[in-house]
Amino acid sequence: MIRKTIIALSLSCLIAGMTNVLAQDMPTLGPDDYDQWESLGNGVLSPSGNWLAVLINRVSDEGELRIHRTDTDSLVVVPFATRPAFSSDGTWLAYAIEMSPEEQDAAQKADEPVHNSMGLLNLSTGDQETINHIESFSFSDDGAYLAIQRYKPEDKESDGVDVVIRTMATGSVMSFGNVSEFAWQDEGHLLALTTDADGQVGNGVSVFDPSSGQLRSLETDAATYRSLSWREESADLAVLKTFDDEEYEDTAHVALAWRDLDQDDPDSFELDPRTNNAFPNSMRMVEFRTPSWSEDSSTLFVGIQDRRPATESEEDAEEESEGDEEDDLDPAGVEIWHSLDLDPVPQQRVREQQLRRVNFLSAWSLDQNNFVQLGDDLTELTSMVEGGSYVVGRDESPYDTDAMFRQQFFDLYAIDVATGDKTLIEDRLTLQFGATPNGRYVVWFEGEDYYSYNLSSGEKQNITENFTTQFVNLDLTPTREQMPPFGIAGFLESEDAILLNDQWDVWEVNLDGSGGRALTSGSDESIRYRLVDLDPDADEYSPDEPLYYSTYGEWTKQAGSARTGG
Repeated sequence: MIRKTIIALSLSCLIAGMTNVLAQDMPTLGPDDYDQWESLGNGVLSPSGNWLAVLINRVSDEGELRIHRTDTDSLVVVPFATRPAFSSDGTWLAYAIEMSPEEQDAAQKADEPVHNSMGLLNLSTGDQETINHIESFSFSDDGAYLAIQRYKPEDKESDGVDVVIRTMATGSVMSFGNVSEFAWQDEGHLLALTTDADGQVGNGVSVFDPSSGQLRSLETDAATYRSLSWREESADLAVLKTFDDEEYEDTAHVALAWRDLDQDDPDSFELDPRTNNAFPNSMRMVEFRTPSWSEDSSTLFVGIQDRRPATESEEDAEEESEGDEEDDLDPAGVEIWHSLDLDPVPQQRVREQQLRRVNFLSAWSLDQNNFVQLGDDLTELTSMVEGGSYVVGRDESPYDTDAMFRQQFFDLYAIDVATGDKTLIEDRLTLQFGATPNGRYVVWFEGEDYYSYNLSSGEKQNITENFTTQFVNLDLTPTREQMPPFGIAGFLESEDAILLNDQWDVWEVNLDGSGGRALTSGSDESIRYRLVDLDPDADEYSPDEPLYYSTYGEWTKQAGSARTGG
């Protein structure tokens, strides 16, 4: 017994001694040690997949950009770099370089501007270049050219700045002054430019072709040009042009459009609210909804809203301002909420600016010069359908009282772009997932099933009623009348089929209601399969290519990856 006690005491002393030694060998962490912890920011993969640019963040704000070659150990580190962008041909990487925290503090104390620089890395040769005082940059879609925008001088009245167009193969540059906005052509290399000079001298919109060096002026006027919009995969361009009207305090616009700007004689179109009889009186095209094109270029979509009349003259405003200055005390504010108000007072304040931007989607037919208002007070929330023949609208007004205490319900409409006629698709919905990428169907969730509506035939189908699985998520606390589904995983390209999640698996479901099939088999072993989107720019998955999934075992807690098809 005595021997066991001695051994126990010896072990206790040994452990205590080791603890003291370990405590002495492990110093306390100080602020200087915190930067040893790094967090990964966003990563950008080059189009070829050969390069990966990753942001590294630290507590001290001394971050960096790490550029990895994916098939070797090659690594390039650029301190304080952000916003990496690869050229589409995978030859170049451009990135912004911020000033260090010390440089920013010094500039602010000296009352000097804090400006970023831009870095360029040639991925083939490894050569790097830094250009100072650059606000933004953008590669052309073909990767052959780079637009570089400088900062606006502080003493400059207009919004125009210097923009440099660089030919990446040769390094040659072309400079433009007083550029207020620029936009690269989709799938091309034409560059649209709007100019804004002091006194509006020489303002206009132009198109530059860097391959030939040709600059084409489309229009000039003493006005502001804004909201450039290229049609996808084309040389069609639209822009808004301001005009003044002293009867209103807001700014109105004329819409300008051109087709085939890559040709010698492009077609031009103009929508002027002052001369177009179909345009609603006392309304204007808004600048905060960029014009958008229909797929066939026949229609341009814009947003319109009621105009705000000028309520007082400048003399009245000056007298009112002088009277306010004479008041020693501001009157106390009283906030009153009425039981018929849909939103409480704090939410009304938050939504005030949002409500000022409410606008109604409208369609301008270029060839007929016809204008149709699609949205209105009942269908404020509208979204375009691929192809441009229909718009989907939501009317929440019948259920405003429900939204105060329960869920927000709405009625769903299909709106004909050519005529503005509305067709009720379904009433009292809570979950609508928009139109399919091919523009044929509208999809929503109601009760425990998904439904589809064929925009051409007007036929409505319950597309999941014959499935034995359950697409509604009943595991959540039932605080709402309509429980949510597990979600839509995507759509199949060239197929009228949708990919739906249940609790465990991904299903391919035909949108005409003719059935479908499970693509995975996770329910038997409680393994959750979810699609991995490898191409965020694609609207649909190809049925001829494999699908990739992330997997997670409910009971094993093991995560992994899986593939079907291919």
